[in-house]
Amino acid sequence: METLDTVLVDCASDRSTQANLLERLGHHVEVCPGPAHATLCPILKGEFCEKVAAAGGVIFDLDLDRAQHRAILAKYQEILGPDIPIRAVVRPEDVEKYADLLAGVQVWTHEPTASDIDGFAALIESVED
Repeated sequence: METLDTVLVDCASDRSTQANLLERLGHHVEVCPGPAHATLCPILKGEFCEKVAAAGGVIFDLDLDRAQHRAILAKYQEILGPDIPIRAVVRPEDVEKYADLLAGVQVWTHEPTASDIDGFAALIESVED
């Protein structure tokens, strides 16, 4: 079985604290800033995304108040299935507001710490073994 060792980090900026910490822990990281304004994400059009296909784990840090971002998170769950860990960084009020969507992922309601990121990296490594 092919090892999926890439961590996909969806965040609004080119680099994120999560991506930097994961790289220091030795993981290959792909950062996706999400779709440009007024542009549909390719996976929502049914197109292949190399970053998603290679993902051994996903950190999702996009605004759930945007419908397209919610659709992307749902699509990740559909494409990746239960074996690929997904963490969503959300505001505390989003946990209840988007409970159905978030039921399939673990959430962080705070800026992830080095300890959080290290634990996520360990989870990915355990899935890879």
